[in-house]
Amino acid sequence: MLIVARPLGTASQDAVSTWPTGGKPMMLVNSGLPTDRLRFTVAHELGHLVMHHAPADNQEEEANTFASEFLAPAEEIQPDLVGLAAGDMGRLMQLKTKWGMSIAALIRRAYDLDQIDEARYRDFHIRLSRLGWRQMEPGNLPPESPRLMHSVISALRTQEHLDIEALAFAALMTPKEFGRVFLPDERPDAKVVVHSA
Repeated sequence: MLIVARPLGTASQDAVSTWPTGGKPMMLVNSGLPTDRLRFTVAHELGHLVMHHAPADNQEEEANTFASEFLAPAEEIQPDLVGLAAGDMGRLMQLKTKWGMSIAALIRRAYDLDQIDEARYRDFHIRLSRLGWRQMEPGNLPPESPRLMHSVISALRTQEHLDIEALAFAALMTPKEFGRVFLPDERPDAKVVVHSA
């Protein structure tokens, strides 16, 4: 899957995704999103890509449910949400850091998993509004970076004998752009020497 993060010039559009017939899935994500919202948006769009091949009325709700379960599986997050009270904003901040999800998404997750009732759910949202957190929550998470990308690229280059041009082509990038994005520490003129046994 190709995921491209670019400024979309609007706060009303977080992402778009498509899976062309016979092609690879692609996603365009608004690069201006905070990390917690970016993570949820990517998971939401992934839900659309794997579940929705024809329009339906409840697609957005299904994609949100998919994203919630993908990022915070019920069995794993449920113990963290037990006994959540409307004044537990400090606890929610800790959970935001732990799960990489917005406070609003955590509140919704608690509601969906029957850890809070509808009245408490409303109370939480009133509190978020009063604090001014509906538009911008505190506790910005650091941007994520791929942890295995360098190892994957190295394996593809040495074991599969793929050069930068082939890798860039597969990523729908120019070799120069691929090198800048995925191999920033490598000299542009460096060559990989492959020894065969």
